[in-house]
Amino acid sequence: MPSSFADPTQPENLPRLLAFLSEALGRPVTSISGPPHAITAGAGMQNRNYACTAIADGETIECVLRCKPAQIMAWRLDWGFYDLDREFRVLQELAPLNLGVPTPHAFGMSDALGETGFVMARLPGVPMAHTPDDALLPAYARLVADVSMIPANASAWMAANLVSRTNENLIGWVEEKSADLAGDPLRGYCVGWLREHRPASGPMVVSHGDPNPGNVLVDRGKITGVVDWEFACLTDDPLAALMRVTWIYHSRAVRPAFCEAMGRSVDDLTWHIALGLFRELYLIRHGDRAARQAELASLVGYAV
Repeated sequence: MPSSFADPTQPENLPRLLAFLSEALGRPVTSISGPPHAITAGAGMQNRNYACTAIADGETIECVLRCKPAQIMAWRLDWGFYDLDREFRVLQELAPLNLGVPTPHAFGMSDALGETGFVMARLPGVPMAHTPDDALLPAYARLVADVSMIPANASAWMAANLVSRTNENLIGWVEEKSADLAGDPLRGYCVGWLREHRPASGPMVVSHGDPNPGNVLVDRGKITGVVDWEFACLTDDPLAALMRVTWIYHSRAVRPAFCEAMGRSVDDLTWHIALGLFRELYLIRHGDRAARQAELASLVGYAV
């Protein structure tokens, strides 16, 4: 991360923070109510997110500053899995659509803090627990379906500019990123199995791309919004979104709720579960490797 980034939580950077807010909001911001504070959610890569209350023309604006993370893994960039500028435009395109759940209003962008970022409205609530309770499960399943099955023709810009992540190119991606383990016989068998059993392509739709619980806000037992749209993409199979919600393919009990919300059979998940396990075993490479190998081998019919 360039050393020029000015941490907005530091008092000495207040003038640059006000400049950032003024440019992004399109109106002079003369002060803030209380110091801004960093917000984090979920796990893995974190953007620089800061909650702030701006004062403009006597009006208070609850907002979030969203700036690029200090580090972005190379494979995310290579495969178009991260783009903060794209997220800003996606939020603007989503604003007139009726998704059934709020998305943050994106005001504008600025680089006054030394790194390009944008300001969005702050939605009420806190990130959902990693494993939602039973009471929230049906609503969460519906939300995952809603944000994974947006008609591509709903936005000409998204249809023309979002990265396409079809089942076919997902196979190519996991094969490429695990090439250093090409000598592993289970890996080779699984790549062939994934190609042979690839589901038929459906119509292209817009998908959130990462609908894990950490990107869903809840307040007093109700879902209040979905955030973190930087992985938004086009896909020919909405079930692919479930690959990002790892506890779904490790918990058989919750799978019917998500498949029903998408109008699909639980059997349709088998291929995506295999792809998700392959990703965990050969790309992420953490957890109980022997258990992952056994589970994946059993699923694809490989004799260890």
